[in-house]
Amino acid sequence: MTRKVLVADDSLPGLLAVKAMLEAEGIICDTANDGSSALAKAQHERYDALLLDEHMPGLQGSAICVALRGESGPNQHAMIISLSGEQGSGHRAVMDAAGFDAMLAKPVSKLALVSVLSESGDSESSIKGDDIAGFGGDEALLDVAVHRDMQEQFDPATVARLFGLFIDELSVLSARLSTAIDHNSETEVMAVAHILKNSAELYGAKHLSCLARYINEAPPSGREQIIELAEQLLAVCHETRQKVQVELL
Repeated sequence: MTRKVLVADDSLPGLLAVKAMLEAEGIICDTANDGSSALAKAQHERYDALLLDEHMPGLQGSAICVALRGESGPNQHAMIISLSGEQGSGHRAVMDAAGFDAMLAKPVSKLALVSVLSESGDSESSIKGDDIAGFGGDEALLDVAVHRDMQEQFDPATVARLFGLFIDELSVLSARLSTAIDHNSETEVMAVAHILKNSAELYGAKHLSCLARYINEAPPSGREQIIELAEQLLAVCHETRQKVQVELL
């Protein structure tokens, strides 16, 4: 039975949502928000399972997995699960080669999380996420059903804290987008879109998630077009943040 888990993710709202899901199942959860601290914890503390985001500052999740599998430490043979918004066959091959036992598609659902951590969990079924959809202007800005679902899973204080952290993340990422637009930085736009496509979907911001996913996974070839999309993404960030504050908090 899984009793203690390490979760590593540089998106604080996503990290704490997974932590809340685990603790609701009575599982002790340690956290890390960058690759280096995750590896340090995993080298000194024994865990029943480790959930590692692939794209983190310091070290990628796959690099941590390779390091743990290659040394005779406390987690050499522990269950190690990749958390990733990328679900293509090429990406899965890389994760398999790194030594992961399973993959969970981001945003993580409680059902998939519990399934993959259970002794009879079917890790293959957890790999499958929603089909990637292009940006659609008719997408809802905010799906309040997601908020209701969280209210059924967690206490009101936890729900308020998670959505508050989501608002804080939108503020930080909006600032990063503004800087990226000012400096015509495609790399930074793509980095912000990668974070947003998962955390926005987790919190029901469908419009924002859809646009971020389009930018990150099917971007146009020209820098000018990417910057134009970044400006749209920034506007939707502001609209989403305002709607969450007015309707949910």
